[in-house]
Amino acid sequence: MKKGWANPPPVVVVGGTEPYLRDREIRKAIQASVSTGRDVVELASGSEAMQTVSYAATFGMPTLVVVPASEMDAEDIAKHTKDKNTSVTLLLTVSGELDEKKVPSIAPVHGAHRISFSQPKTRKAQTRAAVVFARKEADVLMKSKDVLPARLAEALVRVVGSDLGLVYHEVLKVCTLAIARGISPLTPDLMKATLHRPGGVVLSPVREALASSNPVAMMRALDRLKAGVADPVMLLLRAKGAPGKLATLWLQVCSLLERGASEEEISQRLNIPPWAVKNEVLAAKRWGSRRLSKLVVSLSDVEKGVFIGAPSPWVSCVIALVESCTEHPPAVSVGR
Repeated sequence: MKKGWANPPPVVVVGGTEPYLRDREIRKAIQASVSTGRDVVELASGSEAMQTVSYAATFGMPTLVVVPASEMDAEDIAKHTKDKNTSVTLLLTVSGELDEKKVPSIAPVHGAHRISFSQPKTRKAQTRAAVVFARKEADVLMKSKDVLPARLAEALVRVVGSDLGLVYHEVLKVCTLAIARGISPLTPDLMKATLHRPGGVVLSPVREALASSNPVAMMRALDRLKAGVADPVMLLLRAKGAPGKLATLWLQVCSLLERGASEEEISQRLNIPPWAVKNEVLAAKRWGSRRLSKLVVSLSDVEKGVFIGAPSPWVSCVIALVESCTEHPPAVSVGR
């Protein structure tokens, strides 16, 4: 967008599958509008948005109207894009890809006025992107170049993951400390002094291993969990985000996929956030309903063993998870 947020066009679309960068751009637009004296109105419906446009235009009030693109009508957007004298900018937000078939209201908006942030498809690519992001943000914060060495950035991402919001928070902390102490480039000691180490039990490695159906990663994750928890069996069976819950969720996803449900419908029916549904669908397809049913039964047997006093429920739980991950995945993907 050539004009920038200080002097935006009548309609701008901001969307994409990368939530942190997308939301940051929206905040940037709002902050720029406030600094230049524009009113900012955030609305949830298209009718309210167009009423606000009419009201602001009548009284000549420079205004930024932030509204979901899915709530807007394409004809209203087409009309507003042609109004070169308007003092009102419509900022259309899209939580996902800028697909004109799914969100028809963005079709009249010129490509130069569409801003999209896409999250890489693979975990490896997401990790690479997070490393690049960390290094660039450090350069901006420190107002210098190459202040965060690549190996240190990679180590940071290994600890906190590839969520760009978390990565930025950690980079901000270490850069603030470095500036205060007058140190550049960043060092491992500085990073250790500010790095957040999650307390309590972290189940994300188990979840990731299960989602990828990786038996080696599962063994490592279970070993790490056992080292930090005296009796983790019921945690694995009943905790939120644990294998017991995930297998049941993915089995429900498989059932909906087999009936031809779309990702949007799956999101609504199973109360999965729109930004997360794609990963759940991929995991469900990777496992397939047959393998998931078998895993649910195996974990149910482990839980039954806990209550009747079976000798080694932990061993049974490990065997159930690792063997299920080892089993050959379905030859045909579930659903569309």
